[in-house]
Amino acid sequence: MVVLIRILLVAAAAWAATPMARADSTSLMGQAQLSNPARYSYTTAQGAEIRATTDNRAFTVWWQPTAGVAPNGVIVALHGHDSWATDEFFLWHPYAKSRGYAVMALQWWFGTGEATSDYYTPTQMYPLISKLLSDKGVRTGTVLFVGYSRGSANSYAMAALDHASTGRRYFGLVLSNSGGAMLDYPPNQAIVGGSYGPTPYAGLSWAMYCGEKDPDPTINGCPAMTAARDWVTSYGANVVLFIDDPNGDHGGFMTNSANVETALATYATVLVAATTVPTCTLSASATSVSPGASVTLTASCSPTATAYTWTGGTCAGTASASCAVTPAATTTYTIAGSSAAGWGPTASLTVTVADRTAPSVPAQLAASAIGTTQLTLGWAAATDDVGVSSYRVMRNGAQVGSVSAPSYADSGLAPATAYTYTVSACDAAGNCSAASAALSVQTATVLTDALSNAEADCLFNWGEDHYPTALSPARAASQTAAPYYYRRYATSNSYLGVASTDHHLYYLDASGTLTDLGLAATWSTLARCR
Repeated sequence: MVVLIRILLVAAAAWAATPMARADSTSLMGQAQLSNPARYSYTTAQGAEIRATTDNRAFTVWWQPTAGVAPNGVIVALHGHDSWATDEFFLWHPYAKSRGYAVMALQWWFGTGEATSDYYTPTQMYPLISKLLSDKGVRTGTVLFVGYSRGSANSYAMAALDHASTGRRYFGLVLSNSGGAMLDYPPNQAIVGGSYGPTPYAGLSWAMYCGEKDPDPTINGCPAMTAARDWVTSYGANVVLFIDDPNGDHGGFMTNSANVETALATYATVLVAATTVPTCTLSASATSVSPGASVTLTASCSPTATAYTWTGGTCAGTASASCAVTPAATTTYTIAGSSAAGWGPTASLTVTVADRTAPSVPAQLAASAIGTTQLTLGWAAATDDVGVSSYRVMRNGAQVGSVSAPSYADSGLAPATAYTYTVSACDAAGNCSAASAALSVQTATVLTDALSNAEADCLFNWGEDHYPTALSPARAASQTAAPYYYRRYATSNSYLGVASTDHHLYYLDASGTLTDLGLAATWSTLARCR
């Protein structure tokens, strides 16, 4: 650069004493074109957007590889003193184009002077930059923010605004190039004063460049940048790259392509973390334990997750990458991690509880609904230290069923046959109790559906005794008219008969309505006629 960065202590005094210099977007675009026509023409030839800022004081340059398609990454460059946004675009564009990155540059110097009033302040710059990034749909954590010289001196406040003050967190990697963190600079004093919290750079990756031949080492050279590295680290930053160029001068970063390539390789790893959802694996201090033993579950995620969601037992709701549990039964745990790129897939792990205690013996075994070929067994539920999972039902010494509830319907039996049943309770570990007390049950005898005339007469008599209004006078003579064996009741003008076709009992009332009363044998049993 033509004029090197001046001591920011002097600039800070000028900040308070000098009114903000006025500029307008059109005049600055013209000055940029006159300053270096070739670089300005290069910018327009690449199809870059050169736009006036919303306050009409400066301009921005934006270029992306394909219109309407989100770029792989974005390089946001802040130039030094006595320089232009088109210069930064010219220097960074070839590198960005080869990688599919977008480039943005803000004209933050107003074309005259070097006092603080001749520049945007960080609090004026950041809204302009973040608004354009938002308009372009740039994702959080995907920006390489580069500050050179005096722009580098402002990178510290810009990072605090992005990462801590607004929380937008567009910056994934900050590259401070030949401009130290001067603690007398008012924006940096705000950081020291705690305006952005105790660790405004927590989780933010940083890179530094210095040239050992920089003519102003205590402000822009390696001593200054080493101090800046230690300073941002103290506020939570992770300095992932420090380039100490033994042959570089103040502008040596961009003149040595190896420096640029090294920084962009670091940026590529940051982009992976910002755009790739975490894939986690779940491990445990033990996967098979006895009841009452504790287990620690730990998730390992790549890229690193910033948040976690758990399911399973007491881990549900845990927010960290590890969880301590004391499972009472075999339990499956799951975890998924998230980052700025979103939620990753779910990983699972099952901790087996080695249960060796059998459930209690089932009691009160009884039978109900005993028919000719089926019956229902019931018993009092058993207990277990972990839990009863099933009951084994034995008939005549052989297992005929396994159920989870204390009830079993047995079928396919022979009529008028005695069967002996026992039940044992089992848990999920395969521990089973001793058999219950045996229960002997005999199935019912098969009765024919057909009624003899004598049985039918018994049934008719019972009906006349219980339903005298519908069946009168009682004890009329029984008659036969195929397929019915019946009685006619003159007073009630009705009939009651048994059909030989289906062995059902039928009733014909005075209005001529015939009602099927069901199987006659059922009524006969009720009437105690069989």
